[in-house]
Amino acid sequence: MTQIHITMSGSPGAEFSAHWRIIHEGETTEHIEERGTVPAEYTFTGTELEGTVKLLSNDERLEVDIQKAAIAQVRRLRGLEVH
Repeated sequence: MTQIHITMSGSPGAEFSAHWRIIHEGETTEHIEERGTVPAEYTFTGTELEGTVKLLSNDERLEVDIQKAAIAQVRRLRGLEVH
């Protein structure tokens, strides 16, 4: 399983819009944030991410950090951990 984590930072209270398309196991889902404010965080499960972000506030700063990481699935078998 792969998680995609997005952090929106910059000027506190800065307003933005975002449109994310997440692809997971061949299926596409969309997440639309019409009027978000900094700071904000989003986490999605998927293998691919496409997006558009617009800064709506004047004289403000917006930083977008995207991290993608595989989440290890831990299974227990007779007291042993198998990764």
